[in-house]
Amino acid sequence: MLRHHPDQRPQRRRVSAALCLGAVLAVLISFALAALPASASGQERSHVAATGDTLGVSAGTVPARRDSARASGAVPAPRRLLGAWVGAAFNSPAGKQLGMTPDRDFFLLGLRTTWSVGEHGRFGASWALELYPLAVVTNNPTRDRTQPGAGGSPTGSDDHAPVIGAGLAPLGLELYYALHPRVRMMVTSGAGVLVFEREVPIPEARRFNFTFDYGIGLQFERGERQSVVIGYRYHHLSNAKTAARNPGLDANLFYVGVAVRQ
Repeated sequence: MLRHHPDQRPQRRRVSAALCLGAVLAVLISFALAALPASASGQERSHVAATGDTLGVSAGTVPARRDSARASGAVPAPRRLLGAWVGAAFNSPAGKQLGMTPDRDFFLLGLRTTWSVGEHGRFGASWALELYPLAVVTNNPTRDRTQPGAGGSPTGSDDHAPVIGAGLAPLGLELYYALHPRVRMMVTSGAGVLVFEREVPIPEARRFNFTFDYGIGLQFERGERQSVVIGYRYHHLSNAKTAARNPGLDANLFYVGVAVRQ
């Protein structure tokens, strides 16, 4: 006989609070990143103006070179970008790619930094590192697998509730192409891990999951250093057959974020 938990509302309230905290964190990071460029740009202009006579460089040389590069379409890649983004995927597909788990929503908050490894004309490549301070999978079973039932099958609750996790993706690659002096198209990929507070996506799986993703996006420059990023990722997580069952979970993740050139 199945044993039901008396109330899942505290769990749902905790997840709701975590999502709200994640949203607030994303907003605060966005404001913080947006505040950095103005200060940095002002310091750069002051330095150029102060040293222009000594070095024989006028205050307008740096912007002129950048404008010339933009006009030709061969925009030099930023050596390093620092950003934050939030993504959402609804109603996970089952059996269409790798994952076999349906009816899950997936939310992910990411902090991302990239380093340019090379560019040629309009093309370029960067190495990417991402931290995930918050990941949420909804509709996850809460069945207790510690008590064997009849026939050796686990018993517990048939209730479902969201589950919280966190992780990182240190293996990332970003290829980009300058569609316009202020617009870049990106093709991204990455691999990492996510750890949840209980097994995902079913009780017979694991809390520790491996992840990989690939996708496409657009980066719009808003000023000298600020950018807005939007895009899509196919995201997959699974325990790589390290547990009794490994159904995997796929997500069609749409995201939006901000970035600052360092």
